[in-house]
Amino acid sequence: GEVSDPGTLDGSWSVYVTTAKYILTVVADSTMGTVLGGGEYEEGSMVTIEAIPADGYEFLRWENQYGEETSYLPLGTSGDLILTAIFAKIYTITYNLAEDETLSAGNPTSFLAGEGAELFYASKPNHSFVGWRDQDGNIYSSTIPATVEKDLILTPIFDEIGFNITYILDGGTNDPRNPTKYNNLTAKELYEPTKPGYTFLYWEDSNMLSTWSEGFVVGKATYSE
Repeated sequence: GEVSDPGTLDGSWSVYVTTAKYILTVVADSTMGTVLGGGEYEEGSMVTIEAIPADGYEFLRWENQYGEETSYLPLGTSGDLILTAIFAKIYTITYNLAEDETLSAGNPTSFLAGEGAELFYASKPNHSFVGWRDQDGNIYSSTIPATVEKDLILTPIFDEIGFNITYILDGGTNDPRNPTKYNNLTAKELYEPTKPGYTFLYWEDSNMLSTWSEGFVVGKATYSE
């Protein structure tokens, strides 16, 4: 406050105490949320303000008129203030899993715009986890970049554990459904290749895949004219 009047000749003083008053303005993007409080306040007084996010948004912080983050106002703060409530959109994550696939603990179900999120693995018997693919074909290994701003549907990408399969087709064309990996833990159905003018008889070794050398498996097609 202020003390005024220099006094009188007889030594007496008249003291006038005034309290400074300031304006606190709170603002927000109305599409993201609303704010309450603010207005005129006296120096040294306590002022309550509130930020209420709209559906699908989360409140992050307050920023003053200089763009500085303001988590609290120190005792003795004075002067007119403009505080902006900063909100962020919440994006959802849906995981598209097959019956034999399991999501690991810790995988997020949402993330904030501009922040991204950390992703963890999924598991599937006899397979190693490679990463995640979203509904638009984008692939993420362990993080959702901060630049992503959309709801996500994530499907796990796996690589089967086992030997690579090499097909010897003798001029034929393989069926695209035939597997590229093989191990002793999983039965594999083999489909017939095609060759113009020929009839497919069997895969060598009584319709079974035979291991010709360690590290890969070979399936050899046999035909008759």
